[in-house]
Amino acid sequence: IGGGMRRIEAVTGRAAEAMMVDYAAKLESLARKLQTPVADLETRLDSFIQDTEELKRRLSNLERANLRSEAERMLARVIDVEGVKVVAARTSATNADGMREMGDFLKAKLASVVVVLGAVVNGSPMLVAMVTPDLVDKGLHAGNMVRETAGVIGGSGGGRPEMAQAGGRRAEKLDEALGGVPELVRRSLS
Repeated sequence: IGGGMRRIEAVTGRAAEAMMVDYAAKLESLARKLQTPVADLETRLDSFIQDTEELKRRLSNLERANLRSEAERMLARVIDVEGVKVVAARTSATNADGMREMGDFLKAKLASVVVVLGAVVNGSPMLVAMVTPDLVDKGLHAGNMVRETAGVIGGSGGGRPEMAQAGGRRAEKLDEALGGVPELVRRSLS
């Protein structure tokens, strides 16, 4: 492509015939896989795309409900550290957004809390930490906590005083990292 020029590629003669035969064979193969005549392929494919989008939406809603239920069970495992409520737990969340939603739910239920959630996503450990504003005023900082906790899992991270995120490389150390959160809170309060 140059100034005022365009490149055109073309297939002619026997090569064009072979290409058309190949395309026709691919269409026939697709029609067999989708169990529909070639003429209806586009309609059938549109139907599959709509079904897939609906299934994705339903799966997302089910995952949200599952995470909400998991967060409700975490309410029974709240630890008290020198008068501060702490939730440090592993979750089945598949992404940071799900972990943040769980943290928001826990903060809404407990009003004053430190939340550190961990999950293994695609083989790598991930952490999300949240601290309610009243506890930030007492010297607790989500970014500092998640940074120290991430060190245990061979990672790093950080963020704001009220919300932070980290990742790591050592998924087998996730439970150990989460187990150290109460001591981090205790040290931050001192």
